[in-house]
Amino acid sequence: PEAMLEGMQAGLAMDWRDGNAARVMFVVADAPPKPGTYDLTVNAAKTARSKGITILGLAASGVDDAAEYLLRLFAAVTGGRHLFLTDDSGIGGSHQEPKIQCYQVTRLDALLVRVLKSQLVGERVEPT
Repeated sequence: PEAMLEGMQAGLAMDWRDGNAARVMFVVADAPPKPGTYDLTVNAAKTARSKGITILGLAASGVDDAAEYLLRLFAAVTGGRHLFLTDDSGIGGSHQEPKIQCYQVTRLDALLVRVLKSQLVGERVEPT
């Protein structure tokens, strides 16, 4: 188990800009939240949505199914994206096989820049 709730609460407590600004929070995890904090963690995602914060969940090495489910849920609740590492990344240990059939392997740095750019321009930016 990870301190996912504590990380999200720390992110939500930051001084976010008001008005017309992109508000994006990365949640990186390979394990679910600590036992007994699932509901509070989901509520933190709902709080992010109410503050106009988009969550981009990044499934790290060996992500567990419960953690992946929550990362996907956070993205869905806040209008974000679910991102994941593959064994092609060269980062960390072995990675879970992607659960989607169609994906394009991209270096992590390029992926993050592209997804952030998509958030800023308000439309999907395709990989190059």
